Amino acid sequence: MGCSSSLPSEVIPDPGPTEQCTFTVKSAGMFKGDDCFAYRGDSTDKDDKWMILDKSKPTGDPRVNVAAGQRLLELENFNRAEGSKKGEILLSAVFDSKPAFTVMSKSEFSQTQLRPAWAMQFSKAVPVQIPQCAGFFDVTMPSGVMVRAVPPPGSQPGQVMQICDPGAKTPDSVYIDKAYKMMQQGSFRYAKLKKFSSKTGCSIMPGTRCQQFPAGFHLNVFIEGTTVARYCWVEGHRDDDGHWHEGHYTKSEKAFIDQTCFQLLQKPNEGGGEPTEIASWSCPGELEGGDITTENALFSTLQEGGWASSKLRVQTKEFWDPCLSLIISYLTSKEYCPKELKGDFSKTFTWPSGPSGHREHRRRHHRRGNHWDDYDDYDSDREGHSPAGVRVGFSWGG
Repeated sequence: MGCSSSLPSEVIPDPGPTEQCTFTVKSAGMFKGDDCFAYRGDSTDKDDKWMILDKSKPTGDPRVNVAAGQRLLELENFNRAEGSKKGEILLSAVFDSKPAFTVMSKSEFSQTQLRPAWAMQFSKAVPVQIPQCAGFFDVTMPSGVMVRAVPPPGSQPGQVMQICDPGAKTPDSVYIDKAYKMMQQGSFRYAKLKKFSSKTGCSIMPGTRCQQFPAGFHLNVFIEGTTVARYCWVEGHRDDDGHWHEGHYTKSEKAFIDQTCFQLLQKPNEGGGEPTEIASWSCPGELEGGDITTENALFSTLQEGGWASSKLRVQTKEFWDPCLSLIISYLTSKEYCPKELKGDFSKTFTWPSGPSGHREHRRRHHRRGNHWDDYDDYDSDREGHSPAGVRVGFSWGG
């Protein structure tokens, strides 16, 4: 961060150790990359700039241990030594910019317990007593959906396990509708769906703040989402110049973040011990719409208009350092927002181009190993009519 024209005329003193503050976080501008300013109160005037959230990809920085694919986020003030372009580092965070994703069919997703224990409180989970069984058992969920459950390794009959109720989830048709593109050519034939999840995390280390917690903090993150593709068939035809175009499939695809769960832990100091949970909370997905409000023990945040909001309003709470609350609020609202997560996911996931037997599918299948039949299908008999009003002609089950 550098240019003096972007600096406030007077440096605002750092807040007290447990002072309750209101921040407005806004991008520092297109020429400053991913950096953001944290302003005092509800203002975004230049002279109300209070702190900087500076994201970088450091190389050879002795202060922090940053591995390949990770990013460094530093919260700094405007107390700069003469000639320096950086202020004091209040807190820093290191996080994985390329988290790994687990992708599977809906049926596999409902039968596999991917959600960590701390995040179960945010799921549509049902406690079920494990019966005498030969490796698996079938159970009917409150929604009426039957699920084949596999007990965790080492569990015994009579113990209770948590099983997510897939019938309580968003219907497939909602995803199919939202994946529709108005300019899509041809008639809607097929739709394919997958579920995905990721477990990742972030380490927060003290700078001039939170020095009473020398080991720092860890933020656990669990992500759930759905990806869908619609396939339309374009009949063979001649164009205006008389050239023949063979029939082919067109495809529109979209990923959705259904929910993101967070758990903040205080790391044990030197001498060992278990981390202490400070707070756990969840953020809604993209389908709910409206303002996004997040509430936990450290802060309350508001994004007016939803995830696309250009501003983040943060109100910190008593007993905790407002600088810690600010950096965690920013991480959970911006670095782990749906747009960022879907960008990471799309870099690692590829849909097949067309149904089995279609020439483009055969070509890609041979080269890239995409298996059409490994995907779930939109079942029109279960969910009514397709979004285009056309019955889906084939179903592969699942």
